[in-house]
Amino acid sequence: MSACLWLAGCATPPPPPAVDLSGSGPQVGELTIISATYGSGGNVADVTDRVQRRLHMDNGEFYVSPQWLKADPSPGWNKELIINYDYAGQRVMFHAGENSRVTYWILLDQARSRKPHHDGPT
Repeated sequence: MSACLWLAGCATPPPPPAVDLSGSGPQVGELTIISATYGSGGNVADVTDRVQRRLHMDNGEFYVSPQWLKADPSPGWNKELIINYDYAGQRVMFHAGENSRVTYWILLDQARSRKPHHDGPT
């Protein structure tokens, strides 16, 4: 019965496979966090260390906000988080607006769904 409900969209899908996100530093599961900035316009803060720590704990989940990132470079303004990371030798840039949910799985899915592109004429 539960398989039927899941297929019909009535139940939540199974959780993603377990990945050890514990530890510290730039390597988080299959990702290497290169840099992370948070702010708007010319007012940005380097939150690389904070993003790395957040991804290593709480199942790799956090929200884009001054409270979670411990920085508010533009009080009263909407801000954006930009994370640059490496997946399987490929550089990926992730953008998330204020109050967006960020997880290890969202970053991994974005990296896996990217298609290689060419910057020059074909």
